[in-house]
Amino acid sequence: MIKYSFHWQDAAGKLLKRWDNAAHHRELSTHPNHLHDGAEANVRVHGPINAEEILNLVAANAQC
Repeated sequence: MIKYSFHWQDAAGKLLKRWDNAAHHRELSTHPNHLHDGAEANVRVHGPINAEEILNLVAANAQC
């Protein structure tokens, strides 16, 4: 399995989202894939994702 972790934060360093497939959060139906949404402890189900998908999400949500 290819391991991944994509971390998105704001200019102040606050976590916005992090997608990863670290082998924890076994309680999630998408284990090992998951999303930390806004905070390290706010973990949600999420399927596998790749760098291109992340870049598209960031670009679509960028406030320029």
